[in-house]
Amino acid sequence: MDKFNKFPPDVRLNSKSDIELIFKNSKAYRSKHTTILLRKNDKGFCRLLAITSKKNVGNAVSRNRVKRIIRESFRNIQTELNAEYDFDIAVLAKRGVSGLTNKDLFEHLEYQWKKIIRFGLK
Repeated sequence: MDKFNKFPPDVRLNSKSDIELIFKNSKAYRSKHTTILLRKNDKGFCRLLAITSKKNVGNAVSRNRVKRIIRESFRNIQTELNAEYDFDIAVLAKRGVSGLTNKDLFEHLEYQWKKIIRFGLK
């Protein structure tokens, strides 16, 4: 398996200072089910943060399912993203996302990733 298809700790966005920076200074891609925040980093690869709140997504099972799908879709597109960009990415799940099937959510995220690859921080 290619090392870029895994989700190691260094690909996770988890330091408080980095998370604060992405909320203060980022480009947002908004859709019906997600908001994706992008911020340039100096790491040489993309890092991900998946945010699912109890208010918007529901119980723990739903929140974890949505986060798993977000991480999996990121893993699938990670090689293409890393070839073009080095971003810190935060994916915020919106209300109603838990009502989507796994397939629909995955397809929605794939569309969003393709849009990011096409437009970047423009």
